[in-house]
Amino acid sequence: MTEQADALVVFGITGDLARRMTLPALYRLIEQGHLTCTVLAVGRRSLSRDEFEELIRDAVTDAVDEVEKGVLSKLIKCMTYVDGDVSDETLYDRIRDELGDAKAPVFYVAIPPAGFARVAEGIAGAGLVRNARLVVEKPFGTDLESARELNRKLTAIFPEDQLYRIDHFLG
Repeated sequence: MTEQADALVVFGITGDLARRMTLPALYRLIEQGHLTCTVLAVGRRSLSRDEFEELIRDAVTDAVDEVEKGVLSKLIKCMTYVDGDVSDETLYDRIRDELGDAKAPVFYVAIPPAGFARVAEGIAGAGLVRNARLVVEKPFGTDLESARELNRKLTAIFPEDQLYRIDHFLG
């Protein structure tokens, strides 16, 4: 049986899909009482805490008709931002440090498919695979051959029961 997640790491938080879908979905999960762990948001851009909070606030208010200030405040408080490029090995060390005592993190990868394997390798290199789950959004590769190759790379790092492939609209 899989342990309940005690941390959520979202790669690609500053992207357009995260703004339109992921951040509003996190708001809804807080609102419904389903998101109870900390959220570590990862993006390429360097953002101050104020800029990051503004990004969250803008994404939620653009997508949600009646924003409850208490729910939005709770979302903002549970989120921490780490900037860096997924090809930079030091990013994963910083993620590990931010995760602290987390025992069962979920890594949600909402970036282009070309970066999926690099993220998985970085997570593994930082010693974060044990009890972790990796969630990758479709599109999964660019064609059948690249999807098979990507699947081979990911399953070499994450056992099948720790790897989830989802459509970003369902994420």
